[in-house]
Parts: sequence; structure tokens; C-alpha cells
Amino acid sequence: MFKLFKLVLLSILLTPQFAVADAKLTHSEAISNLMTLSGLAVQVPQISNSLIISFDPFVYKSPKEIKSKLSRAISASFDKAIMLSIINDEVAKNVSLKDSLSMLEWYKSDISKEITKAEEIATNEVNVEELFTQKAELMNDKERVALCTQIEEKSHIIDFLVDSQIEVMKSTLAITQPTKNNKSQDEYFDTLKVEVKKSIKEQTILSLLKSYESIETEKMRKYAKFLSQPATERFITSGYRGVGKAIIGGTNELLTAIMAFSK
Repeated sequence: MFKLFKLVLLSILLTPQFAVADAKLTHSEAISNLMTLSGLAVQVPQISNSLIISFDPFVYKSPKEIKSKLSRAISASFDKAIMLSIINDEVAKNVSLKDSLSMLEWYKSDISKEITKAEEIATNEVNVEELFTQKAELMNDKERVALCTQIEEKSHIIDFLVDSQIEVMKSTLAITQPTKNNKSQDEYFDTLKVEVKKSIKEQTILSLLKSYESIETEKMRKYAKFLSQPATERFITSGYRGVGKAIIGGTNELLTAIMAFSK
């Protein structure tokens, strides 16, 4: 979980910057740039790869005559380009061109670049497990703790990390153990989701505090304000909702393919 947490947190925190003529962008281009700048374009291939790898034991145990077909079906069902397209469409439904251009202005700002640089240094150099040795020092400034808590909640870092991995687990079980009781599975995953989110809450806040050590408090306030804007909220939630749709859609496609193999 710690390795996975650091990987996903890295992709959520790091938002590469580049200069674009925003005023000339089409709606589609603006959404595509937001996907890249927000980290979604990095996260989705990671999720795609996690899904494909999760089926390796299932493929290994399958009859020899369908192994190749099954591997190709899995890769096709969770193809990163297809998943990105589904997420892109979901975001485009909920975020206008005007709002997209406004958000891109933030990502081009000096404050955003400074925050990105600080996040990059912290994430590359700090071991998540070692953060707890600095807990007292990091938690000393209550205002910064509150700001990091707000940033986490508005970015939905924990929600995305846990919910996406739960969807990966559900997808794997739907394919490998289709006769299992769905109701009992749902209850199990609902409980697991709550427990895991609670268990990594402090860890996440510590990671953010460490990332922003060099960032002035006022700049953190501006970042939190950006994340609190309705347009930013719509962008983040629709992106994460798109991830869920992509995973569920891929699972259904794979189930259909497997049924075809059995005929």
C-alpha cells in the first residue's frame, strides 16, 4: 500500500507546466491540456497497467488454448488510450471551455510552478514511511495543517487513491470469481474503503505538509482557493468519475469476450 500510495500521490501532485496560447484552444484541446496538467494523463496508464497485471494469475491458470486470446482481450478491455478517451468525454461534459481556460491560467502561474517544484522535490526525496519521525514538527503549525487538510479534501486525493484501487479489485473478482455473492462483496468493499481511507488520512496530510515546507502560507491559501472553485471541483470529480466508468466498462467488455471464448 505504501509503494502504491507514493506512486499515485506522485502523479496527483506533479503537474507539468508548459506554455500554451490558451485563448486559441478549442474545448477539446483545453480539456486535453487539463488532463495532462492535473496528472490524470499520468494516473490512467498506471491504473490500466495495474488492471492488466492483476489478471496475470487468471491467465496463467486458464486453458492453454485460450491464453493468448484472453491476454489480448484483457489488454484491449483496459487499453489506456480507450480509458483516457472515456475520462476525457466525462470531463468535457462537465467543464466548459471558459472554465478550462481559467484553470489553465492557474497552472501557468508562478505560484503553481513553485508549488509543483516543491512537490517534485519532496516526493522524490522523502520516504513516506519516514514521515512519521517528523510528525511533531510537521504538525506544529495548525494553520498549515488545516490548509493541507483542505487541499487534500478538495483534491480528493484519498478518495481517488482508495476508490480507484477498490474498483481494480472489484473488476478482478468479477472476472476471476464471477459466482461469488455480489452483495457480500459490496459490503466487504464498503467497509474496506472506509477503513483504508481512515488509516491513510494522517499519512496523506504529512506528505502534503512535507511537500509544502518551502511554500509560503499565503500561497497555500491561494492554492486551496483555486481547488475550492466550483469549476475545479467539477473537473476533479468528473475526472475521477470517468475513471470508474472506464474500469466498469472495461470489465463488462472483458466479461463479454470471455463468454465468447466459452461458446
